Amino acid sequence: MVETAIPSLREWRQGSILPQSIARNLGLITGDAATRCVVVVSHDCDIVNSTHEPEIEVIVGQIVTETNGNLTGGKNSRKLQVDWQHRGEAYHVELRATDKCRIPKSALDKVPPDAGYTLEPQNLVTLRFWLGARYNRAAFPDEFNDRLRNTGVFDDIIKTLKPLGTLIAGVYVQLDTQEELPAERPTPPYRLNLFLAFEPGNEPLDSADKADAAANAIADAFGKRCFEKKTEQWNWIELKDCAAISEDELTVSQAKKLQQLPLEYISLRTHPQGATPFGVRNP
Repeated sequence: MVETAIPSLREWRQGSILPQSIARNLGLITGDAATRCVVVVSHDCDIVNSTHEPEIEVIVGQIVTETNGNLTGGKNSRKLQVDWQHRGEAYHVELRATDKCRIPKSALDKVPPDAGYTLEPQNLVTLRFWLGARYNRAAFPDEFNDRLRNTGVFDDIIKTLKPLGTLIAGVYVQLDTQEELPAERPTPPYRLNLFLAFEPGNEPLDSADKADAAANAIADAFGKRCFEKKTEQWNWIELKDCAAISEDELTVSQAKKLQQLPLEYISLRTHPQGATPFGVRNP
């Protein structure tokens, strides 16, 4: 079957913003419309083809005044903060994956997108990466997630990276095993290599220095939380290496060997009465 294109929808693209009037008519925006916007997230080809795609996917976004570095660059699979240009001014928009919905294509028939909003090509790439990453993100062993949380290391990573904003594009790891290791002591540690991928930007040397400092801080956190000086042994998670690497230097072959660590609250299985695994310290 040959797919039929809809000429009246050719102006619409992934990342287009619905006019406020259309968003209100569809019931997507109520109340203070100045803090909300509706973003088209369907692929360009799916927008104009009607045979198999009778609807368009959108996300109702929240305009925020301040950015959270842990929500930029696609680091968080559930939330994304990305900038649209609105009449020469940057608008920080927060998108939540759970706010995705579908609207009939007839609602946008012969209606142009809001021309006041534009999305820079790099930000469009980020949006597409985030949309795909939700279904392609790494699944780590529950025991590894437990140890990351209960030792306090995960919170340390979040606190270290948050002030850096968009500098750190992602946190990637190599884990020595995907097996569920026993929680009871004595137990072998998970062995971990951790890499901070950073955007070099206009000041690559300064960016590298900041990323290196963050990597050193995270390495210190692992040492504080997981290394026992008296016995000179690693407990729970052994950090083999923690390094910063420029996105420009991260090769495709290297990326295929890595798993992205989502910088979000990790939903973990509950221990009885909220107890932590034996021997793991709660900070």
